[in-house]
Amino acid sequence: MIVYNNLFKKLFSAIFLCGVLTACGGEKPASSENESIQNASDSNQKHATTLKVAVNQDMPPFVFLDEKGNFIGIDVDVIRRIGDEMGFGVDFHPMPWKELFSSVEAGKYDLAIAGISYSDDREIQHGLTKSYLHVPSAIVYREDNPKFFNKNISSLLDLKGAKVGGMEIAKQVKQMEAIGGYESMKHTDTSYLAFKEVVQGKIDATFEDRQLLQYYIQNHADLGVKLRIVDYENEQNPEARQVIMVAKKNQELLAKLNQGIDKLIASGEIKRIEQKWLQ
Repeated sequence: MIVYNNLFKKLFSAIFLCGVLTACGGEKPASSENESIQNASDSNQKHATTLKVAVNQDMPPFVFLDEKGNFIGIDVDVIRRIGDEMGFGVDFHPMPWKELFSSVEAGKYDLAIAGISYSDDREIQHGLTKSYLHVPSAIVYREDNPKFFNKNISSLLDLKGAKVGGMEIAKQVKQMEAIGGYESMKHTDTSYLAFKEVVQGKIDATFEDRQLLQYYIQNHADLGVKLRIVDYENEQNPEARQVIMVAKKNQELLAKLNQGIDKLIASGEIKRIEQKWLQ
């Protein structure tokens, strides 16, 4: 359970909103592929093979854009380092989340990496690597919300009667909808928009990957409210495992990625990458 207490600097000023939405990609239209593809990096130039990587650019701290339009984040660093270990470069191709899996299975791209969680259904339909990061699902809510006074929030079941929301295709939204019992569910285009609804008091709670929620809070210090994050998945939960996705038939690439993951875990590199983005 993590508590954050940040002081207000005037209610969501124009400067704050502009900066937040640019950094998180919350309400920024997805750039066209021609505008946003990050071509031949320095690491690509030293590799004979370059893989086309499908990403969603609105997933900080996993994948997002810096002020110059370059792809950055945990997953960006991870796949680049795997490429360095296994002898391939990477080009990033942004797209809506819902297109990631189908585009890779169709052979348009070699792999997808963008905060992808394991699920049994995904394993049946696609090639999934071994886990490279523990990413538990979590709930975030305002501590001053009277609905939660004297209530120990520890799971989605505890949100009975609450106004909740989240990105429509997120696994956490599907989990909440399966449980039911909430007063209302607001679907948003991005996770950040749902997070902002909580901050503004328009909904009571949202749910997402813990690292993503943590990043939103840490990088926007003038939210002005007390927020609480509660993990509801532990390391034994398969769906808290983050993976890379390839086409089901591409077992050769799957094996290569797994070898790279093993090397980065053994060296402690993945832990260092995660700490870099969440300090």
